[in-house]
Amino acid sequence: MGIEALNWRVVVRGPDPHIYLRSSENQSKAAAGPKAYRDVYFRAYKSFHQTPVYERTNLPAGTAFLGSAIVEERESTLVIPPGFLLRVDELLHVWLEKEGAHV
Repeated sequence: MGIEALNWRVVVRGPDPHIYLRSSENQSKAAAGPKAYRDVYFRAYKSFHQTPVYERTNLPAGTAFLGSAIVEERESTLVIPPGFLLRVDELLHVWLEKEGAHV
């Protein structure tokens, strides 16, 4: 009679990966203006509002502006409602903060 295996458990261990986050290399680059404007309905206005549309790759570190706005990139679209501040940090992460909020 042969050997029969009913359960297998494999544990693999290796060195922890080293992740290095680099600051943006384009910090001196000025933010490009909107690439277009679109009529967007926001509940706060109870009507359509002419809203600037930005290309995400054109927003360098240090960019900040108050919504409403739309930020487009190939993978996603970010809608910034009125009363929110968009900020791009040194690692090019996009942060939204409610105007007047203390974080």
